[in-house]
Amino acid sequence: MAFYWKSPPKGYLKMNTDASCKGNPGKASYGGIIRDESGGWVKGFHGKLLGLYTPLEAEAWAIIEGLKLVKKFGFRKVLVETDSVAAMQLFSFGHLHQNHPMQDVIEEGLETLLEHECVIVHTRREGNECADKLAELGGRQMRDCNVIHTPPTEVVKLLLKDRFGENWKRVTRLSEHPLWALPLKTIESYASAPIKSLPLHHHRPVCAPLMPPIGFLHHQPSSRGYLLQPPRLVILH
Repeated sequence: MAFYWKSPPKGYLKMNTDASCKGNPGKASYGGIIRDESGGWVKGFHGKLLGLYTPLEAEAWAIIEGLKLVKKFGFRKVLVETDSVAAMQLFSFGHLHQNHPMQDVIEEGLETLLEHECVIVHTRREGNECADKLAELGGRQMRDCNVIHTPPTEVVKLLLKDRFGENWKRVTRLSEHPLWALPLKTIESYASAPIKSLPLHHHRPVCAPLMPPIGFLHHQPSSRGYLLQPPRLVILH
C-alpha cells in the first residue's frame, strides 16, 4: 500500500522536518517545510550544522530549528512530523534523560510545543520527501539557518506530488501536454497557492472510454491552441 503526505486537520499547519548526516558522527544538514491545510507552502528552512553530529542529533536539531521558526512567526496549532521515531521520543515527556547533551535546547523546544499548541508525531519517509530534499539543499548552504519564503525549484515537483497524493501517478501519465510544459513560474504558483484558488474545472468527459476515472490532469485548450492564453488546469473524473 502506497503512503502519501496527508494534509493537517482544519485549522492546523503541518511542519515536516528532516536531516542529512554524512557519518555517525559526521557533517550534517537539516531542512523543513510548513504547509497549510490545503498543502500550500507557508514557510521553509534549511541549514548546515557546524561540527560533527550523530543522525539522531541532526534530526533533533531539524525539529528545534523548525520550532524556532514557529515561535518567530507566531504560528499556532502546528502538527510537527519527523521520520525519526527516536527524535520524536526526545520531545516526548519521559524520554529525555537528565544528563542528555541536548537537554537545554530540547526543553526549550518542548516549551514552544506547549505554548504554540503543537503536536509532534512520526511519519514515514514517503510522507517526508519535501523536508528530505530541503535537508539535502541545506548541505550546500554556508549559513546556519535560512528561512525560505517561496518554494525552491528543486522542491516544486515534490510539493505537487504531495498535494495530489494517490492521484499523482495518473497526473504524471500525461504525454501529449504534460504539466511540465507549463512555464516554471506557473508551476511554482500552483505548488504554493491554496487548492481552492487554483483554476481547476471538474467535469466528466463525453467520449473518452480510455480516460482514467479520476485525477487525470491536462491543460485546458483555447480556440487558439495550448499556452497562448494563461494556462488552466482541468481534472477529469
